[in-house]
Amino acid sequence: MNNIFECHRMALALLVSVAAVLERLVLVLVVVALSVAAALGRLELVLEMSVLELTAEIAARHRQNKSQIVKLTLDVLHDRHQIGD
Repeated sequence: MNNIFECHRMALALLVSVAAVLERLVLVLVVVALSVAAALGRLELVLEMSVLELTAEIAARHRQNKSQIVKLTLDVLHDRHQIGD
């Protein structure tokens, strides 16, 4: 049973690492999209908020969502571990 739990822990670590990479990729894509839109003059929101403020807001929401996903995953693993005992 310990090997299964260890395997799940390693899978969770991999999942969190992949999520972190995807988060950074999304942030880069958003900054590029906002920059292109601002250069074309088609995004009024850029006039109200700077790209850095938008990026910070998006990053904060991603961190919040990521921590919720990790918590839910740990809850599921904990429940499965208790069921197996």
